[in-house]
Amino acid sequence: MTKKLQEKYFVYMVKCADQTLYTGLTNDIEKRVVAHNTGTTGAKYTRGRRPVMVVYIEQCETKSDALKRECVVKKLTRKEKIFLCHSRESGNPERTDNVEIYPRFPSARE
Repeated sequence: MTKKLQEKYFVYMVKCADQTLYTGLTNDIEKRVVAHNTGTTGAKYTRGRRPVMVVYIEQCETKSDALKRECVVKKLTRKEKIFLCHSRESGNPERTDNVEIYPRFPSARE
C-alpha cells in the first residue's frame, strides 16, 4: 500500500473591504479565497466584507501545527498582525522560511 502524500496546511490572513483582517486555516489557498469572495462557504465574518485580498500566508508542516499557529495569530493585536505581514519585507528574521507576503495594503488606522 502506498503512503498518502502529506497535505500542506496554511495559516493565512486576508484584508477585507472594510480594512479589517481575517485569519484562517486551509489546505488550498486559492479555493479558500474564491470561497471568501464568491460563495456561501466562506467564513460568515467575510461574507459582508467582500472583496477580500490575501495579505499573508504561512505554510505549516501538519494540520495540528497549523491549528496551533492559527490560534496564536488570531490572538495578536491588529498592530501585531500588520507587523507580521510586513516582517519579511522589513528584514525581521522571525518565521521567514515559510511565509509569503502579498502586496502591502494601505496603512490602516490602528
